[in-house]
Amino acid sequence: MIQFPKSVEPFVDEAYDFLKRLIKHVQLDFVVLDDWNTGGFEGARLIYGADFVESCDSDCGKCVLFRNVGADNGQPPKSFVLRTALCDTTPEQLKIFTGKQKRLNCKTFDQYVQAFVAFFVDSCNSFAEFKAEIDWVKGCRLLVFQGSMNRDFLEQEEKRMKWRIIDLVIEKLRNQGRIREENLVFEYSREIGIH
Repeated sequence: MIQFPKSVEPFVDEAYDFLKRLIKHVQLDFVVLDDWNTGGFEGARLIYGADFVESCDSDCGKCVLFRNVGADNGQPPKSFVLRTALCDTTPEQLKIFTGKQKRLNCKTFDQYVQAFVAFFVDSCNSFAEFKAEIDWVKGCRLLVFQGSMNRDFLEQEEKRMKWRIIDLVIEKLRNQGRIREENLVFEYSREIGIH
């Protein structure tokens, strides 16, 4: 069954408030608010990126981010809520997503972008699947980039990030000779205003 994202817009202000408190204790380079696949658990999820994420040795007890946001309890919420804690990465997700972090929502900017690209190329086969994944890209919100929380700056960088994801997907599909899928991604992403 194809899963479509829910809007994270109702959680943007709450996420900004949370991040304003968090950055007093943790230096973050990149944060995205996303309804990312979290192993079947619904929720608007924060994905965190920083220098220490890139050099992660998966010893969460020593990690300043982990000490400040904690671990997700692994229980599905009763409703669609903002989830700020770190969640475990499943073995299936480790096969798709680059990086050695054992927490799904600890990703560098490049790892986050590549996670979308890998899922598009390796897991989407039908138009409906491609459309759903493009909707996931459209729905994510960039809340911190290059350490900045300036909303005007973030709006421009978010557009660039989404454009980059779609461009990389199109390039990989082209290189694999999947012209039909390449055209579907290009046309639908244009139609909904990403490309």
